[in-house]
Amino acid sequence: MKKEFLGNMLSEDYVYQEEPEEPMIVVTASGMPKLRSIKQFLALPFFSLKKSDMDVFTFKSNDGKEVIKIVPSFYGRPTVYDKDFIIYIISYIQEQLDKGIINATTPNCAFVFDAHELLENIGRKPTRLNNKIEEELKATGARLFSTIETTVEFGGHKIATGCTYIQHWTIVKDKSTGKISLIFKLTDWIYASIVKSVKPEILTLDKNYYQIPIGLERRIYEILRQKMGIFYANGNKPLAYYQIKMSDLKKLCGSTSEDKEFTRNIKKIITDRKSVLLHWHISIKNGVFYARNQNRIKNAKTLKEQGEMIRHAQSVK
Repeated sequence: MKKEFLGNMLSEDYVYQEEPEEPMIVVTASGMPKLRSIKQFLALPFFSLKKSDMDVFTFKSNDGKEVIKIVPSFYGRPTVYDKDFIIYIISYIQEQLDKGIINATTPNCAFVFDAHELLENIGRKPTRLNNKIEEELKATGARLFSTIETTVEFGGHKIATGCTYIQHWTIVKDKSTGKISLIFKLTDWIYASIVKSVKPEILTLDKNYYQIPIGLERRIYEILRQKMGIFYANGNKPLAYYQIKMSDLKKLCGSTSEDKEFTRNIKKIITDRKSVLLHWHISIKNGVFYARNQNRIKNAKTLKEQGEMIRHAQSVK
């Protein structure tokens, strides 16, 4: 990891900069880390399914314990596609933790990426028109400055109200080469939930996650990945079976569509789903969404163990 002070990197060539309040260390990052995410970002609707969503969004869990309120920025609420950038940075930080390069005492720092490489790594096909890249990155950065108020715990702690997703971002363009670099710094509460968590918060994602084309399909994958990654009674058997009312699934997805449209879209995903969702057998019956991991149930040693898996899974909503 190459570390520089931000002041040494910026010049009159910058395109846009959210000015940091104090000197900041920047880490040059590259490569494709194993994809990870904070489990709260998988379980709950912190990101919009649609672009140009200018409405204030409010989510409240059925038991009332988890509340999320997101006030959009001028460019709207951050989308599931803006989350690609957050997931990539989380993945890179976790990789540095795994390698022992950083630890719980390492202060939060910014990461600088080659914009074209980053876009390719998150499954985009970057255009050769740099001005279009700049506009796309500006809009993403601005949306990630939307304000979050939530009672959801991160890293075993509740965050303060009025937080944002990122603390700083800068787009730097080299006049001589045309190369565009992107500097991102996560907010301290996200960074701390990765490096200072008092309980496991990070889940690995399928390597083809960025290839899931539809926002709603991504949400279905994320919810199943989080729910079916739970460990049941004996502590070492992953959840094999999950069911949820369609009305509750719609709520978890953060969908604002009509109930009939939501059900129709889910049925289309079930019919057309690609490799990532093929890990599960999924279906809808009588207003209930079902997901089952056939291999886990099949590999259970006894019928009693299979029954325990299913009964426990049915109790998890």
